[in-house]
Amino acid sequence: MYLTLIRHAWLQFSRAHYFGRSLGVKAIIAFMALIFLIYLYALGGSLPWLLLRFFPQKTAVDALFSLLLYIYAADLLTRYFAQKLPRQMIRAYLPLPLPRPKLARFILLRSWLSIYNLYLFALLLPFFVRTLYIPVSPQAFWLAMLCCFLLGGLNHAIVIWLKSWPGVAPRLILGGVLILAHVVPGALLFPQEYMQFSEALGQAFVNAHPLAFALPLLAIAALQWLSHKGLKRTFYDWAAEDARPARTAKGGMAGLLSRLPHYGHLWALEWKLITRNKRARSNFVQFPLMLPLLLYLLYAADRESVVGFTPLIMMFLGSYGLYHLQFAFSWESGFADFLATRKISTTAMIRARYYFYAAMAWAQFLLLMPFILWLNPGIISLAAGLVLFVTGPVFAMLLHTGVANSTRIDPNGRSFMNTEGVSGRLFITVILVFLSIVPVYVIAFLLPLPYLYGISLTTGGAGMAFVLGSRRWTRATALRFDRNKYHQLNKYRQSQW
Repeated sequence: MYLTLIRHAWLQFSRAHYFGRSLGVKAIIAFMALIFLIYLYALGGSLPWLLLRFFPQKTAVDALFSLLLYIYAADLLTRYFAQKLPRQMIRAYLPLPLPRPKLARFILLRSWLSIYNLYLFALLLPFFVRTLYIPVSPQAFWLAMLCCFLLGGLNHAIVIWLKSWPGVAPRLILGGVLILAHVVPGALLFPQEYMQFSEALGQAFVNAHPLAFALPLLAIAALQWLSHKGLKRTFYDWAAEDARPARTAKGGMAGLLSRLPHYGHLWALEWKLITRNKRARSNFVQFPLMLPLLLYLLYAADRESVVGFTPLIMMFLGSYGLYHLQFAFSWESGFADFLATRKISTTAMIRARYYFYAAMAWAQFLLLMPFILWLNPGIISLAAGLVLFVTGPVFAMLLHTGVANSTRIDPNGRSFMNTEGVSGRLFITVILVFLSIVPVYVIAFLLPLPYLYGISLTTGGAGMAFVLGSRRWTRATALRFDRNKYHQLNKYRQSQW
């Protein structure tokens, strides 16, 4: 039976629409994955120097071990929101008279073939090669790698157990408790003791202490057994999942937005799009988790080094709209025929969408402003200029080029590591977004001002010009959309799922 399931899994993969993508799109996806791995590998190679800079009284290995629980706490948080059970490949077997325990065991085995069990090794492998394999011993290197594998495996077992637990409320409560068990002592109450325990744990692995290996192995085995029991109970929930009606309440935020004049009804539709579609909703919920990284960058960077981080800071300050507007017109693919055959004000639709996501970015900036003033008040002008720059020329570029990027996407597909809708044109557009800051560097260098203030003034001035001229360029984008919408109908109607 297991061999048959494995064969079916390969057929499902090889017959999927993404398997037959064009060579160009495959090359782009492979290039992006390679760049990500290269960045991790390069960071791992320079990590000893960085750690010694922050922990000069420790060796690089001890410094990393003191942060080991923080690393895997972040890994647990990422898995909790992004890692999924392989449900789709097993749902077709549920109506058949097959043994449920065997199906559950197959899901558990299949779940271990996940990118989340591998990606951290691109960071840790070069680090341990430089700090343990060469200067200490190969045995210490392999023990450290086994330590990381067991900690990652424990996170994997925890997340699979939570995802297979019957009921949504207990799952959320258990996940919240596990995450807070790291956050509260590690970041708020006892950070020094937490780091000392983390360092002692890493040293126990390297010194081959039996309990250091036995306890994670026993915990993984127990969690996998609980997951096996939970999966057999949740099979019935999977079968009825698609039959549950969507909530269509008229109150809440959508009702409040619909009462606003002029663009209110369009903003209410945009809010419903975000909150009712799985893909858009997942991105919306996951985006705030990246904001602590922004605050850390602003805290750690001085006035000279912060300039090098401006593309990354720009991405965070653009808020949810910077990602969502990459597929600006693909969200309408489900009712493209309706738009093409009705007299709907495209200008009002595009303008309302721009105002909606620009307001979201500015609301986020206002919420972050007290933290920026507390952590690093010297760069508040740069942050304000970058918000103007993103909500001005960057959003304008995404909306204007998005007319040609439009393709049909599944709004209820998964959001993380999803390549659906990715094209060569979109890839070039995203590259241009990040390169758009280069002319700002040049102009700021020529201004008779300190470099940081020159960048702040240039980004703020360009952003203000596009914000004040938004009625003009949104009208031009709408005219382009109206000229192209009939040519896009064939692309919109193509089923991608």
